Parts: sequence; C-alpha cells; structure tokens
Amino acid sequence: MADYGSSGIWADGDIGPFRHGMVEHADLSLPQALGDAFDAWIERYWNRKEWNASELEAFNSTGRALAGELKSFAPSAVVSFQPETWPSGVGAEELLP
Repeated sequence: MADYGSSGIWADGDIGPFRHGMVEHADLSLPQALGDAFDAWIERYWNRKEWNASELEAFNSTGRALAGELKSFAPSAVVSFQPETWPSGVGAEELLP
C-alpha cells in the first residue's frame, strides 16, 4: 500500500495501537533493485496531483508488479496489494496467489 514516507510494505496485525505497521526494506533483506523500485513507486505517490485514469492504472499496475516481486522474494509470506482509487483513497485488498 502506498503512503507518504512509507516503504510501501506493511505488516498486517496489531502493531502497538495500529492494525498494521510499515516494514523497512532492510528488515526484509530485499535486493537493492527491488527496494529501489519500491522507493521509486512511493516517490510517484508523493509527487501525484490528481490522477487521471491512465496514470492511476499505471501506478496500480506498477504496485501490483512490485507485490508480485515481493511474493517471489518471500514465497511463504502472505502478500496482498491495495490499489489507489480516486478520489476516495484505497481500494479493496487483492490477495496474491
């Protein structure tokens, strides 16, 4: 899930007073290229103004691809993707197989 100042990767479950918490790339020992790709994706999120339909779909497509790469890196992990919607925010969670 994209969010300002985040890694783009979140752990699900109660983390202190929250229902999920951000996970740093280094904590997962992600390959540098994958961590950089997540950073670039989050940078796109930071720099957005208003999404048009094609920009939003491209952003979500990149996010889904990153989620797939994360799943390939950690095949036993449960990985999901939450797409951005405009103007309402976050769409329904998509569980990766």
